[in-house]
Formats: sequence, C-alpha cells, structure tokens
Amino acid sequence: TALHKSVRVLLGGNHFPIYQITYALAAQTGDYFAILQEGITLSRAETGYQIVELLRQTENAPTTTLISDMLTPLMDDSLKEKEAGELLFESILELRRLAKFGQVYISAHTPQPRPHLLLALTRAAGAVWQTQPTPAALSRPRQGRLA
Repeated sequence: TALHKSVRVLLGGNHFPIYQITYALAAQTGDYFAILQEGITLSRAETGYQIVELLRQTENAPTTTLISDMLTPLMDDSLKEKEAGELLFESILELRRLAKFGQVYISAHTPQPRPHLLLALTRAAGAVWQTQPTPAALSRPRQGRLA
C-alpha cells in the first residue's frame, strides 16, 4: 500500500522494523524521498493511556492504518487488571471509528499474564489471521483487520 498511497503506523512499544520496511519500499520504487517523507507516518505509544490517546488523536481519513504490537502497552505492571480492560475497550471504540474511514490492521501477540485481552481484541476484529504456534512463529504477532 505504501507504494501507492500513504500508510499510518501506530506502534505500541518498540519492536516494529519501520526503517527496514521503509527502505525496502523505497528501493522498489526508486523514489526514496516520496516513501521516506510521505509514504509512511509513524507514531508510537509506550503506555496504555498513550495508546488510547494516540488512537483518539488519529484523524478520520481514507488511509490504511497499521497498529503494531497493540497490546504491548497494556502489559505495564503498574496497570491494574480492570484498568487494562477499560483501556482496551476504549481503544476498540477508537479502532472502530477509524475503520469506518479506511482499512485498519492490527498485530498483537498473546500477552502474559493477560491472554484475555487478545481474546477481546480478536472478538472485536472483522477478520483474524493467526500464525501457527511453532518455535519460529512464537515471536511473530497475530494479525487481524478491524471491520
């Protein structure tokens, strides 16, 4: 998608290889400036409250949005269980709002010790793609598209 129009990447945590992806896309088109300056925008949230605020501030637009490591900010030990659930619920409401205007893709992995958060996120998604639980795939996120 970033080869033809812009993509928003909202990152929960620090584990998304944005620069590798950006340079690979730029190499395919030969137009490094367009991809690096306009093709992909990146915003990051490290806490549960930041991910909700980031989603709230994300404008409605016919832009593809990728949220990587969606549940990582909700794993903070300082968040109580109820707080994490409420923040996920608020995030899902914002994701549904964004999905009315453009495609929204989410990657997430089973968070320990809160696997029920992934279940809730999966139930809210319109479609879910899951990697096979092999040793190599255990580090890969689960992906889904919110409809």
